[in-house]
Amino acid sequence: MLPVTVVVPAAVAMIRRFFPNQVRDWTTKVGLAAAMVVSAARGQEANVEQAIGKQIESIKTSFDKGDAGALANLFMAEGEMINEEGTVYRGREELKGLFQEFFTKFPGATLAIAAESVRSIGPSLVVEEGSRKVTTVDGQSRAELRYIAVWSLIDKKWLIASIREVADDAPLTHHALLESLSWLIGEWVNEGDDAAVKITYQWSEDGNFILADYDVVTAGKRSTKSTQRIGWDPTQRRFRSWLFDADGGFSEGLWTPTETGWLISSSAVLPTGETGSAMLQILPADANRFTIKGTNRLIAGVLDSDFEVIVTKRPSAGINKEDTRESK
Repeated sequence: MLPVTVVVPAAVAMIRRFFPNQVRDWTTKVGLAAAMVVSAARGQEANVEQAIGKQIESIKTSFDKGDAGALANLFMAEGEMINEEGTVYRGREELKGLFQEFFTKFPGATLAIAAESVRSIGPSLVVEEGSRKVTTVDGQSRAELRYIAVWSLIDKKWLIASIREVADDAPLTHHALLESLSWLIGEWVNEGDDAAVKITYQWSEDGNFILADYDVVTAGKRSTKSTQRIGWDPTQRRFRSWLFDADGGFSEGLWTPTETGWLISSSAVLPTGETGSAMLQILPADANRFTIKGTNRLIAGVLDSDFEVIVTKRPSAGINKEDTRESK
């Protein structure tokens, strides 16, 4: 079995293009096909932005009416909201109670939302960033905050999986920047013919990293264990990950967002001292399933075959509710 260092770390697709001299007609057809693909992708993205825009309008309408139930129903059943102090409110019932408490205390308050960017990560996940302003009935501003929201497409309807608010005048913390990966939090599994890979993602205690444990189980017994840490690299202005295998191997990956997910370039050092590299694509299908594709896998100087695995989320066994700590 190949080391997890080479197989699992997220990767950036390096696509080798071999374009020998072709007849002009063939080139023209390829160009037209590519243009059609780009046009379709742009059209799909416009449709997503329009759908998210309608949901944002529903948020404003529900808020202005003081309808706590309708507002909570715009979240997934286990959706969460994290305020600027790092307190986590999870699940529709808890969110409904939070909203109702606010509307009781500030009747007639209104909400203004300015969505600044909407970016698709796969066909069923969207990261949206913007700002919101709450004004009390006497016209005085109650609060103005920035936010990052993760939306998930559930039964053809976009719902909030997670939304985090930060002070408008404060720079985004590493935790806030990592919110676009918050959909990973939880337990996942990929079961093959000869082995199963169990993956658990969770926030670090300080909230500035996402930690992962990989357990490869063969014939009911653990055969390989790896740990991973994902964080924000301010020098590269993108995510960076570090993965450590129980056998002494380790790797590092640089993450690049794409329209369909993430591309991560990984370089590895094997326990023997030999080196390896891999290019993987992380392609979310929805909130409960994503695909890992591995290409250009070089292990100890030998080019290995590509692979593709589907990872599914395990049913929640109950998550301890804790405040998420901000970085200082």
